Amino acid sequence: MFRSIFRGLADTLKLLDYEDVNRAVQLICQAHRVAVYGFGNSATVCHDVETKVFTIWYSCQAYSDLASTDIAALLTEYDVVIAVSHTGTAAELLQCVDVAKTSGARIVALPAVRLALQNAVYYTATEWDARYGISRVRSVAIDSTMAIVDLLYMGVAWRIQQSIGRISADAQGDRREKNLI
Repeated sequence: MFRSIFRGLADTLKLLDYEDVNRAVQLICQAHRVAVYGFGNSATVCHDVETKVFTIWYSCQAYSDLASTDIAALLTEYDVVIAVSHTGTAAELLQCVDVAKTSGARIVALPAVRLALQNAVYYTATEWDARYGISRVRSVAIDSTMAIVDLLYMGVAWRIQQSIGRISADAQGDRREKNLI
């Protein structure tokens, strides 16, 4: 099991496109709201994303039921959808993504949703081959996807820290100019 997880993470690292990661982090940082969609086993990842994004002061909600399509229709061009699916074929998820795209929201897909969406959206992705076996592929997929989630979280947190540092430096400069410090 550990070897499979290690190979899955190593494959994820090889396949990871850091330009996509940077675009995804930028989209999340610019978003007014983040909506995370995933069904079945992907719901676990959705709730992890929701918890992480919420802890860094972003409005974030995870959706993992069929009523999600109605909420996707309320999103705007200022919002980001993070779509999570190992197979990229869940009809409900693809429907939610289509509705959100029609509403103007931008999409970050984890991991295989990009296969169904082609290059219409920004994504970060991994791909798994059959060597992991049916019983292990879910665990490897979830672990690899969680690693990407952690990478996105750290990227967003780093950008927030950089912004706060710039704001703090600007504020100190303003106070110095006014002889307040």
